[in-house]
Amino acid sequence: MELKRLITAVENLIPCSHCRSDCNGKTPQNKAAHEDAPLPEDINEKFVALDALLVQNSLRAKILMAEITPLLKSTALATPAVKLEKQIKRFDFKTARQTLKEMEQSIRP
Repeated sequence: MELKRLITAVENLIPCSHCRSDCNGKTPQNKAAHEDAPLPEDINEKFVALDALLVQNSLRAKILMAEITPLLKSTALATPAVKLEKQIKRFDFKTARQTLKEMEQSIRP
């Protein structure tokens, strides 16, 4: 548990890959830059797989979400992905499904 907190603390110190500062996308310019990255091509398939795991209240959802979150780091879904990951870590699968559905709706054409 202590190692997890240390890793999280270190990750929070890592500068933004876009501007090489600790901006967190808070300024309008940096926020736009953070949201410019395209979504991975297979994100819909990953979302379908994640939803199936959430329906089953499967702990494997946590593993899959740990793979998905970094893929969405520099996209418009970065913030909701972090929120979703936290919900899954708390075993709040019902709310996590709602968040996932919102994320899916936000990327539909």
